[in-house]
Amino acid sequence: ALADLSRAIDMVPDFAWAFASRAHVYWTLLRYDEALADFSRAIHLVPDYSWAIASRGQVYRTLRRYDEALADFTRAMGLIAGDASPVAGRGQVYRTLGRYDEALADFSRAIDLAEDDAWPVAERGYVYWVQGRYDEALVDFDQAIHLDPDYAAPVVGRCLVYQDLGHSGAASADCKRVQAIFSRPRVRRDLENLLARTPADHPLAEVIRKLLHGGGITPQLLRSTIDIFRDASLALLTLGDSKV
Repeated sequence: ALADLSRAIDMVPDFAWAFASRAHVYWTLLRYDEALADFSRAIHLVPDYSWAIASRGQVYRTLRRYDEALADFTRAMGLIAGDASPVAGRGQVYRTLGRYDEALADFSRAIDLAEDDAWPVAERGYVYWVQGRYDEALVDFDQAIHLDPDYAAPVVGRCLVYQDLGHSGAASADCKRVQAIFSRPRVRRDLENLLARTPADHPLAEVIRKLLHGGGITPQLLRSTIDIFRDASLALLTLGDSKV
């Protein structure tokens, strides 16, 4: 894909779509500097390219360049008012920064815009969990699992809520469900691809190895690696149709 997109850019140097598409490939390869350069070039060519702007925001978020991420998500929201993705992306940044009221507002807005999408529902559930609002967290995690039973992130969140509430049996059952999701051939293939693209000493690599080898998914592991795990889930979303 990189070679084909690079040839397209050589042939048409102002081809914004090719720059943005190559940037997306770089992002899946964890080559963030190159992804930023290509997204920025695409945006320079087409200043209202909302998908490229929102995608660059995700790269900034991954790099913890939060001010720039917020600026891109807000800019993308202004270009396409009905798109839930940049709204939820901004909510993720607000949550990371501990700005929970703003995060909840964005996730709720994203849910209104895409009520059948499990992702913002699960993300709001994580904010409720951090706040200790366990009943509301469980409602959101249950709803996200109902919307997409193969989506691991809300199962992880629900496992952690059950652990906090002392429901060890339910927590253990959800851990087994997480392991079952990651044992599916299609998801394992995507995990293997992601591991091949991840530096061996990156914390994400160790989490992926544990997910692949199985038998080690516990509430304690999920709690200690929650942010890395959820980054792995986001990365997998960029590789294909597996949603974890």
